[in-house]
Amino acid sequence: MKNGILTVCAAGNSGPNHASVMNVAPWAISVATTTFDRKFVTQVKLGNNKFYEGTSLNNFDLKGELYPLIYSRDAPNKEAGFDGDSSRNWINSLDEKLVKGKKFLCEGNEEASEAFRVGVVGLLIQGTTYINVAYSFPLPACYLHTKDATKIRKYIHSKRTPTATIFKTNELRESLAPVVPSFSGRGPNNVTLEILKPDLTARGVDIIASWSPLSLISEILGENRTLEFNIVLGTSMSCPHVSGATWYIKSFHSTWSTAKQMSQDAKFAYGAGQIDPVKALNPGMVYDAT
Repeated sequence: MKNGILTVCAAGNSGPNHASVMNVAPWAISVATTTFDRKFVTQVKLGNNKFYEGTSLNNFDLKGELYPLIYSRDAPNKEAGFDGDSSRNWINSLDEKLVKGKKFLCEGNEEASEAFRVGVVGLLIQGTTYINVAYSFPLPACYLHTKDATKIRKYIHSKRTPTATIFKTNELRESLAPVVPSFSGRGPNNVTLEILKPDLTARGVDIIASWSPLSLISEILGENRTLEFNIVLGTSMSCPHVSGATWYIKSFHSTWSTAKQMSQDAKFAYGAGQIDPVKALNPGMVYDAT
């Protein structure tokens, strides 16, 4: 700031915990993230003709075929010393004979690698943390809200031969956007309460970004797909939007100090604190620092 350079930093991805925001220095813009008016929806159909909606990036087409469905805690590898509580994310913790060729309901992303290794044909993952975020998996998969996963678990335990299928993902409009997703770093400022952080937000969920072909698409062990572009998320995606916007505005107001730039960027935040670069070009009033 002393040298006239405006610093823009990510607010971090440790939300929704209290005071989880990072980069709280008063001379930098701390950027949280939001969704935008597109969402990826994946449907799951059970053998009782019940449908549930979740999120993922699923391009695998099962053509509506129903597969046997099993719950993760019902398939521990007892020969290796695991029980229902421990058969979650350890290598060799699942009984391959019980889960291979079946749909698999599990309790978090950490179970996906072991399930993929033993040959499941689909994943139903329950949780709330990433329910508004679309992930890509190396097999048919859907991330479901806990309340829906609980209903599916009850269905599994009420039928002798429970079945399910996962449909290809559809892209739909999201009328509620912009919404701050659960992972975006939250205030208050954990160093100085009087300085409000994060400063503002920008789009940072399901962003198409360049991707190294040397990096795998997902973090699932056994993944072998590569791409030059991927759909990713995080405050590291929203931060560049604000960086670009500030320099766009700077091109119209080259004499403004960094304090004035910060003032006009935040002055016309709206909704969930969303930056509006167009309105910020002519804010009417800006505040400087001395």
